Amino acid sequence: MARSKSCERQTSAKYANRPSPAFPANTCCGQRKLGKDGRMWLSKADKNGICRWVHATSAASKPKQAVRRSASPKRSASPKRSASPKKRSVSKPKKRSASPCKTSEIKVTRKAYVRKDGTRVKRSTSCIKDRGTPGKQSRGAKGGSHSKEKAWISREGKLGGAGYLSKTAAQRHKLLDKCVKEYGFRSCLGSILVLNRNAAVRAKHGAKITADKDYLVAKYGSGSKK
Repeated sequence: MARSKSCERQTSAKYANRPSPAFPANTCCGQRKLGKDGRMWLSKADKNGICRWVHATSAASKPKQAVRRSASPKRSASPKRSASPKKRSVSKPKKRSASPCKTSEIKVTRKAYVRKDGTRVKRSTSCIKDRGTPGKQSRGAKGGSHSKEKAWISREGKLGGAGYLSKTAAQRHKLLDKCVKEYGFRSCLGSILVLNRNAAVRAKHGAKITADKDYLVAKYGSGSKK
């Protein structure tokens, strides 16, 4: 439907159900009309050039004039009082609260934090045993149960214990034959492959590990002749 170019009253539902005048704002731009609410309306253009109905009182409101206040008479200067010396407040030293920890313990404070599920954990203080200055220490540095010399490897294992890779090829093959007899081919092959996971061991003894793996597969693998 083409828009009307003259400022004429409209009877459609769009114009009948609003408080502004029943006239198109764009065709009545700059004119004043009486709205259905009993107030005067002004068709005013916005920054895009589109006219809209606004209340004429709000569009033509004038800024308030500033009211000048009469100058109050100056007060007579009162004589200055003599400044009395200020007393310095002596702060008393604060009493330190007695530590709840024993002499052989240290106080540890845990900060407050929020868990992933939203639970808030309050700040807490506890006492733990003093283990000396921070740093790396041996297990038996303080005369504990590990102060005596003790072998870390308590059993030989499938490959004869420590020093397997330092042995000759004949000695290693003999240990592998014993391993297969007691634990089976797959278990012994897994022990060899575990050595290959360590980058430092692989860089130093990679050729020996590969040779032992080939020896096991050739002698005890699925296609081997026993």
